[in-house]
Amino acid sequence: MFYKINKPTNVFCNKYIRSWAKENNAEKIGQSGTLDPLASGLVIMATNSDTKILQYVKNQPKVYLAKMEFNLFSNTLDSDGEVKKLNYKKVTLQKLEKAIVKIKKQTYQMPPQFSSKKVKGKKALDLAYKNIAIKLKKQKIKIFSFELLEFNFEKQYAVFEVSVSSGTYIRSIAKDLAKYCNSSAILTSLKRKSIDNIFLNDLKENEFEKLNIKNLFNIKMHSLSIEDLNKLKNGQRVFLNYLNEKVFFIVDKNSAKVLATGKIKNKYFYPKNVFVERIKNELQRQV
Repeated sequence: MFYKINKPTNVFCNKYIRSWAKENNAEKIGQSGTLDPLASGLVIMATNSDTKILQYVKNQPKVYLAKMEFNLFSNTLDSDGEVKKLNYKKVTLQKLEKAIVKIKKQTYQMPPQFSSKKVKGKKALDLAYKNIAIKLKKQKIKIFSFELLEFNFEKQYAVFEVSVSSGTYIRSIAKDLAKYCNSSAILTSLKRKSIDNIFLNDLKENEFEKLNIKNLFNIKMHSLSIEDLNKLKNGQRVFLNYLNEKVFFIVDKNSAKVLATGKIKNKYFYPKNVFVERIKNELQRQV
């Protein structure tokens, strides 16, 4: 099954969803993309067999609500790190607006040292905590939209909403914005509002809801006859009158559970992951 949950602040995402899995008797648990301890908001989770298809959610665009404060520095780029007050000139609204124009055009980004990026098989943050020097590479990103919601000149903070491609670090956006303003800044709050067309909406902290896969995946889906389900159960290809598709789902007619994932080539579906027990249940239901 798939769920959305509202993660609270000041908790590690992995620890949080493992605790949820234990409370809800899920043998396996996976998530669509981690959130820093400082961050709150939307996390999409998959349980048990559905963790195998969670990969098809991970590359969707995400929307965040963030607050940044200028003239501050932190080794983690947020308020969870060692924060130091700096003495740059105050950032003006005019400077910030010019910086936003530059940020919107940004196509590459340097990930934070304290991040989940892998360096020779190890997380960058684990190495950073040990004061081990690491060299990260810039990664390709896309900023779909950026809206400045509030700016306070006296208190030197800004609140903004940004829609970005998967893998984009909002901490790095805040750092780069400040750099364009000849200043420094850290994130002091961050909330993920949506992942593609899945929205947090009015979900309160620690609340969760079951998700329908038809709303979760932008992937073509199809149901099969009993004859074809038997073929699929044995890992055989199935004829479908579709053009070539790199990713394709076979689903249960009623519950819309995924029965198999694979690809279509020359009008044949070639399975990659087959959920045999689900197919057996569907066959029994159709008898």
